[in-house]
Amino acid sequence: MVDQSNVSDDNRIKIITGSENITNFMLESYKRANRKMDTCLDFVGPSIVATDHRIMNGVFEMLQRGIKIRFITDVTKENINYCKDLMEVCEIRHIEGIKGNFGILDENEYVIHLIHLESQAPVK
Repeated sequence: MVDQSNVSDDNRIKIITGSENITNFMLESYKRANRKMDTCLDFVGPSIVATDHRIMNGVFEMLQRGIKIRFITDVTKENINYCKDLMEVCEIRHIEGIKGNFGILDENEYVIHLIHLESQAPVK
């Protein structure tokens, strides 16, 4: 569900709820990228990205269009194999203890995921 009650042409804010709606919104945002996607993920993020076939298909499609993809995440012993998988298709950097999940498309569109419990897919 998308709430656009506070949306203007100059400053667009969308609130999307439900994990399936959020995933669909993210897949649509991949199509809007023209040059690059920079993403910051907590330690759970790499496992979600690497194991969701829809997301990985979106990543591959962006790569085919020449989009540069970069991730900053907390690389841990629990997620190292997912990070290695992602390193085959994008740039990965490590910051220990990083919290939060957000992305920036083409240096002008900011997307944040608010997750209330670790290890859960975002619901808002």
